[in-house]
Amino acid sequence: MKAVIEAKRLTRKFGNFVAVDQVEFRVYQGEVFGFLGPNGAGKTTTVRMLTGVINPTEGTATIQGHDICKEPLISRTHIAVVPEEANVYLDLSVWQNLMLMADLHGVARHRCFQEAERLLELLGLLERKRQKARVLSKGLRQRLMLCAALVTGPEVLFLASPPASGPSNIMLLSNLVRLPLLFVSGIFMPIGQMPVWAQWIAPLSPLSYASALIRTAFGRSAFFSVWLSLLMLVLFTLVFFMASCKFHNMWRAKGL
Repeated sequence: MKAVIEAKRLTRKFGNFVAVDQVEFRVYQGEVFGFLGPNGAGKTTTVRMLTGVINPTEGTATIQGHDICKEPLISRTHIAVVPEEANVYLDLSVWQNLMLMADLHGVARHRCFQEAERLLELLGLLERKRQKARVLSKGLRQRLMLCAALVTGPEVLFLASPPASGPSNIMLLSNLVRLPLLFVSGIFMPIGQMPVWAQWIAPLSPLSYASALIRTAFGRSAFFSVWLSLLMLVLFTLVFFMASCKFHNMWRAKGL
């Protein structure tokens, strides 16, 4: 299968500082690709190169087979970008925002009307189509930005962060529109890079030990050892099982 996005030794330097160092990955049709990492890892810089905002210092990438350095304009025609901040036109209605975006991208009106209705219904904005964007909450503005990006009919969608309404909407969108989606987020951080207070809380979650096992399996350093992680996961499982049995017996005794 041919990759829709392919990064090849993508590198960006700012003076002597290397922000992105020879990144390589591929994204295929219909795939939700999570581009994760802590702050300062180079996620945003990589996406800015892929979307044509800045040029790579070394290496390159292709979008639908078009080189972002040699064919920047053509490669951009295949994508849509949803930034972290919902920069919708506040004085326009929800519907007017979609129609303006469709007009700017040359989408025929007869085609975009039906698609706009579908997207607004999908994301729960259809009843608000006549409302000004100014009165929408932050989460609803992010949904509107998603609609505005998708109404242009992109083949690749870049999301700067998950919507406030949760990642379930992203998964729903990817299943319905069938396009590759590059999801950029810094919400995951190794325990060793957390603040001290957060490191005290981390051992209370079984996810911390599961994450340690996964990192070790991929040859990465982990905050907890393998044996400690296995032991704690077994203990969490036993505690959960015993608590479940206790509650089950309690409910049966009360006739629930």
